[in-house]
Amino acid sequence: MFLIRLLLLSSLLCLGQIKAETVQQLYQAYQAHLANDENLMALDKIEQAFQLSLDKNGVNNATTQALKLNYAQLYVAQRDMNPDYDGAKIMVLLNNYIDFQRDKHGDLAIELIDPLMALGTARLWYQSPLREGQREFRDRARRFGGDRQTRTRAIRDGRFKAITQFNKAIQIAEQYSQDYPLLPADLQFEAAKELFARGIEAEVGRELLTKAHTTYASALDETDARVILSAFWLARALAFGELFSESTRFYDQVISGFQAAGVATHDKAIESYKAIIENYETQGLSELATPYIQDLGRLLPWFKVREQVPLYQPAIELTKSSAEQSAEGRFLLTINTDGKVSKVTVLDFLGDQSLRPIMEQALLKRRYTPKYQDGLLVSSQTQATVSIQ
Repeated sequence: MFLIRLLLLSSLLCLGQIKAETVQQLYQAYQAHLANDENLMALDKIEQAFQLSLDKNGVNNATTQALKLNYAQLYVAQRDMNPDYDGAKIMVLLNNYIDFQRDKHGDLAIELIDPLMALGTARLWYQSPLREGQREFRDRARRFGGDRQTRTRAIRDGRFKAITQFNKAIQIAEQYSQDYPLLPADLQFEAAKELFARGIEAEVGRELLTKAHTTYASALDETDARVILSAFWLARALAFGELFSESTRFYDQVISGFQAAGVATHDKAIESYKAIIENYETQGLSELATPYIQDLGRLLPWFKVREQVPLYQPAIELTKSSAEQSAEGRFLLTINTDGKVSKVTVLDFLGDQSLRPIMEQALLKRRYTPKYQDGLLVSSQTQATVSIQ
């Protein structure tokens, strides 16, 4: 009987140890997914870790509270990917966290504990006022026939309050920059990504990214993730403002940083190559994109096939044995996401009509640069001129 009790006790102790290890394992899995930009999987792991710690340790536990904050912040950051996003739910979690810190450190320490709290609140301002405005707009529409200014006012209110909160978070961080020199840059980087990702206050976002990247670049090695990623986001923001030359310069820095870090094929490096190609093509400078297309072909063998022909290619010529036949046509090409031509539409055609099918077949065999928009492949259109002499 004693032996049975001893075995049961040992089993219970083992179970407790497994539970404790499980929280740690879930947290490590969360970190691994986060490092690979697998945010939705990371969100699932951190939620599991938080719930497990809550069950095991209770709510008034430092581990539970730390996991809660990580979960809340990632949940807010992924709101656009989550159709069931509930801002009120996260506000409850954040308020609980604040209460916990107040009990532990007192009122004056709350803002120092984690300036990202202010940032999390700022993120919520994008969601809540907009939803409130939409609800009010629908109510007014039912009762009075609608008021289009309501929704606009709600959005403007949300933007203003968000930027105010971002600035508050950054100012808090700057107060403690002597002890935490990179903290202001971290907050500037987070705020700028948030502003730019939503297409709001792009100039403010560019300014914050410039400050953050300058701080990182002067304090950290070129292979540090913050140096590389802040350059990437700054390059995107500059391209968004049609400052293509500056954008290309920072994308080059991203590529160099990843190469120095030994991860030349990182997703952000590949995106940078493609963005540079698009920058040059948008400016009508396709010839300058050629080295990047070649480099990308060496990194990704399949890319050679797709990227042989720039998106904005000049006129091509076909030769025919009979000198009596000649024609010239201008065509609109519809390009699939894989770079293949799916449709050829005649815009103008002069000369022997019997040559038109030859031109169309030649165009259908071509391969073009896949078009990217907001990081996603999209179908596109371009024009081509074909002549047969």
